[in-house]
Amino acid sequence: MISLVLNLTLVTAVGYVYKHRSGIAEKNNGPELTDESSAHKARIQKSKSASDEAVVPAKFTWHEVESPDYRAYIARLRAIACPEETIRDIIVADVDKLYAGKIKALRRESNKQSNYWEEKNWYESGGQDTWRQQRALEKEKKALLIALLGVDPQKEKNKLNGVPDYNEQMYSFLPEEKRQVVQDIQERFQDLEQEVYRKYKGYYGEEVQAETREIRKQRKAELAQLLTPYELDEYELRNSNVAQQMQWETRSFNADEQEFRKVFKVKQAFDGQYGSFSPDPDDKEEMKKYQAMQEEMKNQLKSELGEKRYKDYQRSQDWDYQQLDQLTSRAGLAEGTAAKVYDMKDTALDQAKKIRSDNSLTSEERKKALQDVKTTTEEEMKKTLGDSYSKYTSRSGWWIRQLGQ
Repeated sequence: MISLVLNLTLVTAVGYVYKHRSGIAEKNNGPELTDESSAHKARIQKSKSASDEAVVPAKFTWHEVESPDYRAYIARLRAIACPEETIRDIIVADVDKLYAGKIKALRRESNKQSNYWEEKNWYESGGQDTWRQQRALEKEKKALLIALLGVDPQKEKNKLNGVPDYNEQMYSFLPEEKRQVVQDIQERFQDLEQEVYRKYKGYYGEEVQAETREIRKQRKAELAQLLTPYELDEYELRNSNVAQQMQWETRSFNADEQEFRKVFKVKQAFDGQYGSFSPDPDDKEEMKKYQAMQEEMKNQLKSELGEKRYKDYQRSQDWDYQQLDQLTSRAGLAEGTAAKVYDMKDTALDQAKKIRSDNSLTSEERKKALQDVKTTTEEEMKKTLGDSYSKYTSRSGWWIRQLGQ
């Protein structure tokens, strides 16, 4: 049932415990020993004594403890004073082996090799079904171990190794009895969304947008029946589609908790209308409403964050700034360097725009003026970025090359 190495290790440990439980252990009838030296001499003297016979432990076999019934198995291990941590290791290893066979059989079909030249579509491969069945087996295994051991062994192992508990971070605001129920609801509605994508074979059109919005609305309604208003707000802040998208979008914004909550509140209202999708561009009327709502959202964000932080927020949404922020961070440059370079970009592009629209300039004058802007900008950026300047221009500094044109 368990590995030979583990058996041998436990036989040794249990044999020792068994010896002492059976009362066969040697008794020390000599004088009280007060230090290491006298104890050592006493042991030597005792070993030479003809009157003392060697004590042989009773014969012990693992079959006396092992049982096909997990509960009986654990009870027998405890009866011979096997340490709880060791019992846990034995049972976890055995249950892992039991479920490994089930998961392997489940994966066997989905792991079949396909031809390298053929298109592989996740929504047609059956991989989602396999993953769901595996998830159910993992839940079943976890429930069995908790029932047998009284604790979640993986959670205990994570604590021991200092591994952060993701579920604790995401659901710490919920009482223990609600956490698993909420996770089950979340998984069920995620599966429903995946079914929509599979039904339309990866096509992200109006039908997909409408159906996914409806699924998310149903999920929120079901959660609202289980959670208090406070708990629902906290859940949405951590687990909703809006929050997850914001965690990605605001990584260069460096928002504090209050700023994150303010932005989330505004974006959540917008998401309730359109979700993560924009309307069909051919629908002029709907596009007009969408653009009006976007403008309103911007005004609300500016009001919530203030002029300066709103500017920082807008800048953080720019892919070029995100790349620049990552570059300066990796290079160990001073905080604020990315923003400084980005402002140089805005200034240079604004100057170039004015020069190009100035009809009073001749072609040669315009060309020279643009070249001057380019030269000045390059010099300032080289001083600011140092060795990172060439990396920036090779990746996303296309606008510098176009300044002189």
